Amino acid sequence: MREVIETAKRQQFFNSATPLLFIDEIHRFNKSQQDSLLGAVEKGEVVLIGATTENPSFEVITPLLSRCQVYTLKSMDDGQHAEHMDVWQDLQNDLGAEHQRAEHGENDHFPDLAGT
Repeated sequence: MREVIETAKRQQFFNSATPLLFIDEIHRFNKSQQDSLLGAVEKGEVVLIGATTENPSFEVITPLLSRCQVYTLKSMDDGQHAEHMDVWQDLQNDLGAEHQRAEHGENDHFPDLAGT
């Protein structure tokens, strides 16, 4: 873990994005291992994303948990799944249309808007 955090520190330059550190089944880390993450999280050297099937209030150490936002993900029923797939398909269609316009030079004004 130390090596990963050291690599993340070395990769940070000026305004570059903070590296994401994803730990699946973070509840399997012992207290010492979780504690080793605390400094990097506090200093903003990494953005920690931990996934667990357990209750994080019982399985993640309090100092680390207090620096996190906890999101509970719930499964969708078939209706919700179909609705999300429809939205996704609409977005794909919209992106495809934007790509077609870009290929035909219809978006040539974008550099002007970006200040270039």
